Amino acid sequence: MRTYKRKIDKGNIPKNMEFACKEVILEGKSVRSSGLKYNISYYKILDRYVTKLKAAGENLNQISNIQLTHVDYIKSRQILNDMKEIALMEYIKKAADIYYGLTLRKIRKLAYQFAIKN
Repeated sequence: MRTYKRKIDKGNIPKNMEFACKEVILEGKSVRSSGLKYNISYYKILDRYVTKLKAAGENLNQISNIQLTHVDYIKSRQILNDMKEIALMEYIKKAADIYYGLTLRKIRKLAYQFAIKN
């Protein structure tokens, strides 16, 4: 089995971004001042992470324990909603568990037919 070594760090969140977000939320500092302190030049990105953290944690005690994850972008070309994607994924996994030979081409064809029906 091959082991994939990641060549770029796109999608990984630096620790200084996490510290800056928690400083903005917990200590009430501004996004710009925290960005300057932690050497973050794009304040809009920091603001996006702060908004995501606020939505993830109901109260301030939860926010200090939440790990910051990758911020998702809008799925502009999404055809199936999340529930249907999960159902399709579970079917494909079940088919793989019982050794039903689904090639990549067959999976794409199945997904297309599933999208047409739904």
